[in-house]
Amino acid sequence: QGFSFVSNMSKDEAGPADLWQITWQNVGQLRVLHKHVFPVSYQDPFYSDVVEKHKEHCRLAYYADILVGAICCRVEIEDGRPRLYVMTLGVLEPYRRMGIASQLIRDIVAKVEQEKEKSKISEIVLHMQTSNTPGLQFYERHGFENAKLVPNYYQKN
Repeated sequence: QGFSFVSNMSKDEAGPADLWQITWQNVGQLRVLHKHVFPVSYQDPFYSDVVEKHKEHCRLAYYADILVGAICCRVEIEDGRPRLYVMTLGVLEPYRRMGIASQLIRDIVAKVEQEKEKSKISEIVLHMQTSNTPGLQFYERHGFENAKLVPNYYQKN
Protein backbone atom coordinates (compact mmCIF):
# COMPACT_ATOMS: atom_id res chain seq x y z
CA GLN A 1 0.00 0.00 0.00
CA GLY A 2 1.10 3.57 -0.52
CA PHE A 3 0.16 6.98 0.73
CA SER A 4 -0.36 9.92 -1.56
CA PHE A 5 1.15 13.08 -0.06
CA VAL A 6 0.59 16.73 -0.93
CA SER A 7 2.62 19.80 0.15
CA ASN A 8 1.52 23.38 0.54
CA MET A 9 5.00 24.51 -0.62
CA SER A 10 6.88 26.67 1.84
CA LYS A 11 10.65 27.23 1.56
CA ASP A 12 13.47 27.31 4.09
CA GLU A 13 17.23 27.97 4.36
CA ALA A 14 20.08 26.43 2.32
CA GLY A 15 21.85 23.18 3.21
CA PRO A 16 25.21 21.39 3.21
CA ALA A 17 25.35 20.12 -0.38
CA ASP A 18 26.11 21.67 -3.75
CA LEU A 19 23.09 21.18 -6.01
CA TRP A 20 23.51 20.62 -9.73
CA GLN A 21 21.13 20.21 -12.63
CA ILE A 22 20.98 16.85 -14.36
CA THR A 23 22.73 16.56 -17.75
CA TRP A 24 23.78 13.83 -20.14
CA GLN A 25 27.25 14.12 -18.59
CA ASN A 26 26.11 13.23 -15.05
CA VAL A 27 23.02 11.07 -15.61
CA GLY A 28 25.19 7.95 -15.27
CA GLN A 29 26.00 9.01 -11.72
CA LEU A 30 22.27 9.31 -11.00
CA ARG A 31 21.77 5.77 -12.30
CA VAL A 32 24.46 4.46 -9.89
CA LEU A 33 23.00 6.44 -6.99
CA HIS A 34 19.54 5.01 -7.65
CA LYS A 35 20.93 1.45 -7.65
CA HIS A 36 22.33 2.02 -4.16
CA VAL A 37 19.35 3.89 -2.70
CA PHE A 38 16.18 2.29 -4.09
CA PRO A 39 14.90 -1.31 -4.03
CA VAL A 40 13.60 -1.00 -7.61
CA SER A 41 15.45 -0.62 -10.90
CA TYR A 42 14.71 2.29 -13.19
CA GLN A 43 15.01 1.61 -16.91
CA ASP A 44 16.67 3.67 -19.66
CA PRO A 45 13.48 5.62 -20.58
CA PHE A 46 13.31 7.00 -17.01
CA TYR A 47 16.82 8.47 -17.29
CA SER A 48 16.26 9.77 -20.82
CA ASP A 49 13.06 11.50 -19.69
CA VAL A 50 14.80 13.00 -16.65
CA VAL A 51 17.41 14.65 -18.89
CA GLU A 52 15.21 15.51 -21.88
CA LYS A 53 11.86 16.38 -20.27
CA HIS A 54 12.26 16.95 -16.53
CA LYS A 55 15.72 18.41 -15.91
CA GLU A 56 14.28 21.71 -14.66
CA HIS A 57 12.79 19.85 -11.71
CA CYS A 58 15.62 17.46 -10.92
CA ARG A 59 18.70 18.10 -8.78
CA LEU A 60 21.83 16.19 -7.88
CA ALA A 61 23.34 16.79 -4.43
CA TYR A 62 27.13 16.69 -4.13
CA TYR A 63 28.89 16.66 -0.77
CA ALA A 64 32.69 17.06 -0.94
CA ASP A 65 32.45 16.48 -4.71
CA ILE A 66 30.69 13.12 -4.22
CA LEU A 67 27.15 12.54 -5.52
CA VAL A 68 25.24 11.63 -2.38
CA GLY A 69 21.61 12.41 -3.21
CA ALA A 70 19.11 13.41 -5.85
CA ILE A 71 15.53 14.44 -6.42
CA CYS A 72 13.70 13.81 -9.70
CA CYS A 73 10.29 15.36 -10.33
CA ARG A 74 7.97 15.84 -13.27
CA VAL A 75 5.08 18.15 -14.04
CA GLU A 76 1.83 16.31 -14.60
CA ILE A 77 -1.77 17.36 -15.10
CA GLU A 78 -4.38 16.19 -12.62
CA ASP A 79 -8.00 17.32 -12.99
CA GLY A 80 -6.87 19.94 -15.52
CA ARG A 81 -4.32 21.49 -13.13
CA PRO A 82 -0.53 21.18 -13.26
CA ARG A 83 1.22 19.73 -10.24
CA LEU A 84 4.75 18.60 -9.50
CA TYR A 85 5.14 14.87 -8.88
CA VAL A 86 8.21 13.69 -6.93
CA MET A 87 9.33 10.56 -8.75
CA THR A 88 12.40 9.90 -6.59
CA LEU A 89 14.16 11.45 -3.63
CA GLY A 90 17.07 9.62 -2.09
CA VAL A 91 20.33 10.09 -0.22
CA LEU A 92 23.08 7.54 0.33
CA GLU A 93 22.89 5.98 3.80
CA PRO A 94 26.13 7.50 5.25
CA TYR A 95 24.92 11.00 4.30
CA ARG A 96 21.41 10.80 5.73
CA ARG A 97 20.39 13.00 8.66
CA MET A 98 22.68 15.78 7.41
CA GLY A 99 19.88 17.87 5.90
CA ILE A 100 20.60 16.95 2.27
CA ALA A 101 17.15 15.53 1.47
CA SER A 102 15.63 18.59 3.15
CA GLN A 103 17.84 20.82 1.02
CA LEU A 104 16.71 19.02 -2.14
CA ILE A 105 13.03 19.43 -1.22
CA ARG A 106 13.51 23.11 -0.37
CA ASP A 107 15.28 23.75 -3.67
CA ILE A 108 12.46 22.21 -5.69
CA VAL A 109 9.83 24.08 -3.66
CA ALA A 110 11.69 27.36 -4.22
CA LYS A 111 11.91 26.66 -7.97
CA VAL A 112 8.18 25.99 -8.16
CA GLU A 113 7.37 29.11 -6.14
CA GLN A 114 9.64 31.20 -8.36
CA GLU A 115 7.83 29.99 -11.48
CA LYS A 116 4.34 29.81 -9.97
CA GLU A 117 2.84 32.57 -12.12
CA LYS A 118 4.10 30.98 -15.32
CA SER A 119 3.72 27.29 -14.51
CA LYS A 120 0.51 27.50 -12.43
CA ILE A 121 1.79 24.61 -10.28
CA SER A 122 0.02 24.82 -6.93
CA GLU A 123 1.00 21.56 -5.27
CA ILE A 124 3.75 18.98 -4.98
CA VAL A 125 2.71 15.35 -4.66
CA LEU A 126 4.35 11.97 -4.19
CA HIS A 127 3.64 8.38 -3.27
CA MET A 128 5.26 6.68 -0.29
CA GLN A 129 5.18 3.10 0.99
CA THR A 130 3.10 2.91 4.14
CA SER A 131 5.83 0.85 5.82
CA ASN A 132 8.45 3.61 5.37
CA THR A 133 7.96 5.30 8.72
CA PRO A 134 11.12 7.48 8.55
CA GLY A 135 10.10 8.65 5.09
CA LEU A 136 6.57 9.42 6.21
CA GLN A 137 7.90 11.45 9.15
CA PHE A 138 10.37 13.27 6.88
CA TYR A 139 7.65 14.44 4.48
CA GLU A 140 5.31 15.43 7.30
CA ARG A 141 8.11 17.56 8.83
CA HIS A 142 8.36 19.33 5.47
CA GLY A 143 4.69 20.29 5.32
CA PHE A 144 3.38 17.39 3.28
CA GLU A 145 0.01 16.00 4.30
CA ASN A 146 -1.26 12.48 3.85
CA ALA A 147 -3.89 13.00 1.16
CA LYS A 148 -5.10 9.41 0.83
CA LEU A 149 -4.25 5.73 1.08
CA VAL A 150 -3.74 4.15 -2.35
CA PRO A 151 -4.28 0.38 -2.04
CA ASN A 152 -1.88 -1.82 -4.01
CA TYR A 153 0.15 1.16 -5.30
CA TYR A 154 3.36 -0.72 -4.60
CA GLN A 155 2.87 -4.26 -5.88
CA LYS A 156 5.24 -6.90 -4.51
CA ASN A 157 6.77 -9.15 -7.16
